[in-house]
Amino acid sequence: MADPGWIFDSVPESGAITGGLPQGQTFSPHVDTFIREVLQNCRDQKTADSEPVRVRLRLEEISGAVLEDFLRHLEWGSLSEHLAAAGAERDYVTIAGHLRTSLRELDDSGRLRLLRIDDFGTRGLVGGEDEDRANFNMLCRHTLVTSGSRQESGGSYGLGKSVLWEFSGFSTVLFGSGVSDGEIRPRFFGSVLLPTHRAEGRRWRGPGWFGAPGASPEGGRRSESIWDAEAEAVAKACRLDRPAGESGTSILVVGFDDPAAEVEPGVEEMCGLFADSAARWFWPTLGRGEMSVMVEGFVDSEQVYGQHARETAEIRPFALAQNHERPGGTALEEPGDVADREIPLRIPAHKEDVMDPMPATEARALLRVRLAESGDSEERINTVALQRGTGMVVRYETVGQAPPSGQTFHAVLLAGSAHGDSVSDRAAERFLRAAEPVAHERWTHETERIADEYRRGAGKALTDFRRAIADAIREFLQEEAAESTDAPEDFLKLFPLPGIQDEPSARKPYRLSNTEGVLDGQAWRFRGTFAKGKAARHDWRFRVSLVIDQEGAGSEHVPIASLDAPDAASVSDENNGDWTVDVPAGRQEIAFTGITESLDEVPDLQRVRVTLEVRSDNR
Repeated sequence: MADPGWIFDSVPESGAITGGLPQGQTFSPHVDTFIREVLQNCRDQKTADSEPVRVRLRLEEISGAVLEDFLRHLEWGSLSEHLAAAGAERDYVTIAGHLRTSLRELDDSGRLRLLRIDDFGTRGLVGGEDEDRANFNMLCRHTLVTSGSRQESGGSYGLGKSVLWEFSGFSTVLFGSGVSDGEIRPRFFGSVLLPTHRAEGRRWRGPGWFGAPGASPEGGRRSESIWDAEAEAVAKACRLDRPAGESGTSILVVGFDDPAAEVEPGVEEMCGLFADSAARWFWPTLGRGEMSVMVEGFVDSEQVYGQHARETAEIRPFALAQNHERPGGTALEEPGDVADREIPLRIPAHKEDVMDPMPATEARALLRVRLAESGDSEERINTVALQRGTGMVVRYETVGQAPPSGQTFHAVLLAGSAHGDSVSDRAAERFLRAAEPVAHERWTHETERIADEYRRGAGKALTDFRRAIADAIREFLQEEAAESTDAPEDFLKLFPLPGIQDEPSARKPYRLSNTEGVLDGQAWRFRGTFAKGKAARHDWRFRVSLVIDQEGAGSEHVPIASLDAPDAASVSDENNGDWTVDVPAGRQEIAFTGITESLDEVPDLQRVRVTLEVRSDNR
């Protein structure tokens, strides 16, 4: 076999050029995005259902003779000429500056970071050089090609892999694989994605490929995979050798660099970010033992980090909610209580030309809400962890305003294949997958797949779905919205007025009760009682404010014109429309009444929420 090396694609006959990687501009360059895409791709390639996927992330910084040896085997002389040429193209703003910076830093520091990603219990880079839909070409060569055969897979666009090149300072990624073909066969290949550039005395379209010289079906020159013993030797020289007899894929990101970081974290700190991110987004899969993630860090062969991704304080409340025995409760009363409810999702019909079209379907998702306890992390308080069948949290979504009851919560939503395996569950999985944009970080009707595949109604379906989730949470927390559909005189009667107290009773025993309100002309009148769990030995105080939230118009703070609390030591206006009530020692509760300033216009009372906010302020 001829010696491996870099072969670049020629400029096409049209003479068209490219200034960079348009698919790379689709993603937000963040460690969370990188980890989500990398681990989801590993999970999607799982082989036997009984075997967990094992992933290892190894970040190492090399220098001296080790660096020189690595660059020599990477054919750095040839590759760096193309990198420098692409970096010199000043019109290519998408990548040229990044290349120039990376090359300069390598020369100045004499150090290089390599991120190695190994997965085991996966299929590996299967497929021939010209099999378009096989793993090898979809990961190593193609753009905007993905497999649609598994609806529960994470990807839909074939763009997720672009984060590998985005996080390489040299836009260069190497691949080693143990391919299961009766026996495990080693395979090696490499890729650099560059804009059009001039090097070696001629112009190149951009991308280059590291492998064995070969011929394309059209008779052109190209790089092809290196196999078997030769692949093992090249992989070892490029720090990408795998254990013999294990199927899966190993990826090396050359010159790993976080493009979002103003100051690049140290190896140990970056490894901690990897581990935390893996836990944040994949705790459902990790907790079920379907995948393990080991993170390691090395600086000049000295290990500085080694830890499995595991449950963190940030995600523990969500895991407790999801793994709680099905309670069947309808209300949350004590910290740690969990209640659940089935939430409807009405899916529009497919268009007729879609493969395997489905009719309009009503599916169900399981919502579980857990009342926060003392000591719970507040990093993602009052959010819902949205999930479908990927085993990954799609999004931590905040539901409306902070709960007026003062209770705080963590919730999970299990939809699609995460909910079950019925026909309606599969329809929901398919719909929600289509509703995810390129980064798979939310559900929206504004995706090309929704427009191409579904009849009208996707937007309303998702809006109604979110509203049902929010309504269920309000009911769990024993909140009520102020609503009316009849004549104005109905609003002259007092109605329950939701409120916010300072913190859950497990942490500070305060309670807001007897809240009622009325719209009197152009102003709101209200009343309530704020109490401590036991009589105070010292003076204490609380603040009162009022907010209205009309559907479609957002929230608005309403200044309070006057407040009266006969049993208080004093009541004072804070000059911003909020009021402070000072309470003498020994007093356990204070009743108060108030009226707001006149509103500029009366809100639409068909769907309005009025929130009384009362917060303690210990001195």
